[in-house]
Amino acid sequence: MTQASLKRPFMMIYMIANLVLFAATLRSARRRSPVAVLGGIAAHGAPLLVFGSLYTRHRGRTSTSLPLLRVAVAAGAITSLHGREGRLRRVAGTVLASVLGTELFIRWESRLGRSESADLSVGRRLPDDLTFVELDRGPVAIAELRGRPVALFFYRGNWCPLCVAQVHEMAQRWRELEQIGVHVVLISSQNDEQTRELAERFDVNFRYCTDPGMTAARRLGLVHENGVPVGMLGYEPDTVFPTVLVLDADGRIVFSDQTDNYRVRPEPETILAALRAAAALDT
Repeated sequence: MTQASLKRPFMMIYMIANLVLFAATLRSARRRSPVAVLGGIAAHGAPLLVFGSLYTRHRGRTSTSLPLLRVAVAAGAITSLHGREGRLRRVAGTVLASVLGTELFIRWESRLGRSESADLSVGRRLPDDLTFVELDRGPVAIAELRGRPVALFFYRGNWCPLCVAQVHEMAQRWRELEQIGVHVVLISSQNDEQTRELAERFDVNFRYCTDPGMTAARRLGLVHENGVPVGMLGYEPDTVFPTVLVLDADGRIVFSDQTDNYRVRPEPETILAALRAAAALDT
């Protein structure tokens, strides 16, 4: 069994375990010291809060090491041991669900296990016949995008809150993108219905594309096998590694982000700066 296969159920187990223990902490509040209860709330509530914030804060990245989460979990775990009642049971639950689970989330589950592709490095060109299928328009080849700078976003799907937040960030900068005069192309392996849902959510003139059979992703080495977590209904197990490429008007790569941590993405201003530089080369 591959690491990717092992990672698929991790987030569901991690969240359910902390949710159950968070609820148990509240139920046992009258029998335990207030200090221990507050510790349990912090230890098990912090992971739930961080996970929930991914869907609400509209920010396409977190810090690499999530220090505040680590501090909250560690402090909560220690504090939850106050008092004698049920100490052994609390130790086991807290250590496994919050402390160990959080470290696995930060150090292991978030890592994609990819290596940077030389074919996507700055200065290289994508194959002219590399083709995607644009929503309501049909096939579009990379060669057809020449003549202005292009930002290509390979995103995992609507199920990924960080991918959607990254699209949200770029949509907020649409006026600047229009002024620069660029193509923003969003590419995923999800189906047309899911892609249309994303397009309707952000009413901006992006080019929403799919990659049937992940043909283009395979050519570029971007397939993430078993990269979709368990529980994401309507999605195939395989997806793409989140990747951002900026091409100049001649189709040459001038910026490449091949993150190995799905929580760590480039800032919008970094992408805009690359697009401005690419546009300046064309003047």
